[in-house]
Amino acid sequence: MQIILLIIIQNLKWQPRLGAKLGEICLSYHRTRDEITRLYGFYMQQKERNKQVSEIKSDPYSTFLFGMRSPKTREKCIVRLRIFFNFIQIPNGSMESRCRVFYEKTKNDAGSEWLLSSIIRFPQILKTKFERKEITAGTVKNYYQAVKLFCEMNGISIPIS
Repeated sequence: MQIILLIIIQNLKWQPRLGAKLGEICLSYHRTRDEITRLYGFYMQQKERNKQVSEIKSDPYSTFLFGMRSPKTREKCIVRLRIFFNFIQIPNGSMESRCRVFYEKTKNDAGSEWLLSSIIRFPQILKTKFERKEITAGTVKNYYQAVKLFCEMNGISIPIS
């Protein structure tokens, strides 16, 4: 019943004074004006939420940031992702544009092979630094997790775990 009301409300141009149309809806569905107004308010809230989610999904960088709660974690992950982008030679620019370039590269058919080779080479370089005692084992893992989070949040499948 509520779905039918929402569909009807969606097709109406909602204005403060609907007059006869609102009265018809109230009578035919045995609902009061307040109930229909609440349903319309709920419908508009859902519409706004869907709009916000689609805006987040349209930008890979925003989607990546959405996956982290803590500001400190965000800062560290952004730095780690920037270092990964430097390693795979994504052109300099804002992080938003670099994320978009990386996202577009990985969405191609050849992009999955390129992504796999990049993800394998990057930890190997970090492991050599670990062997020289320049960084710790946890650092290697943290760099990989930043890249993995970016890929997971943007729907990019990583062939290895």
